[in-house]
Amino acid sequence: MAVVEASDFALSGWAAVARAVDLLRPDVPSVGLNARFAEAVEQLDFYGNNAYSPGWGRDRAKDILDGLRQDAPLDRDLILSALLARGASLTALEALENLIRSVEGSR
Repeated sequence: MAVVEASDFALSGWAAVARAVDLLRPDVPSVGLNARFAEAVEQLDFYGNNAYSPGWGRDRAKDILDGLRQDAPLDRDLILSALLARGASLTALEALENLIRSVEGSR
């Protein structure tokens, strides 16, 4: 399968989770996600089982995003595409994108 990144939605997180091979540089091994970010993505996936509906799951996801933001600016595309690789629904991705915006706006 070949996947081509669109200009309006990066797939870096998807590629890292899927361990995709860059066909323009096939000799460069795929890196994957760093351990801290991989754990955060796994937790976000778990708490998104109800598409981040209001309550406990959304609150925990917001806590995880706040924690990630402590280390560096949130990379929306990396987060969303990593969750896409883990099978997140469009509804969940849209809700998570709104959460990312709210966390970024609370600076």
